[in-house]
Amino acid sequence: TTGLGPEIVFFQNGKIIVKPQDSHNLLRPETIESLFVMYRLTHDPKYRDYGWKMFQSFRQHARISTGGYASLDSVFFDDTNNKKNPNKNKHRDKMESFWIAE
Repeated sequence: TTGLGPEIVFFQNGKIIVKPQDSHNLLRPETIESLFVMYRLTHDPKYRDYGWKMFQSFRQHARISTGGYASLDSVFFDDTNNKKNPNKNKHRDKMESFWIAE
């Protein structure tokens, strides 16, 4: 997996359920911002660490070779070790404007 969260999740009987069509990631930076705020409020370094790990995951999995970032088809698909086709079915041809704005 990529270490990033899917766009939509369901909670049912104590389980987290992600439908395949909902497993994409639209590059939502507000999640990292929320972790930063939690760190500032609580001074608990775990929130800073969570945010840093998420930032690193975005850099590793959403960054594209031509520059910038692109949404992911699935957060469960990680083919960074695939030498033949490292970007097969991974990135969408889309970067939401809020990725840059926030």
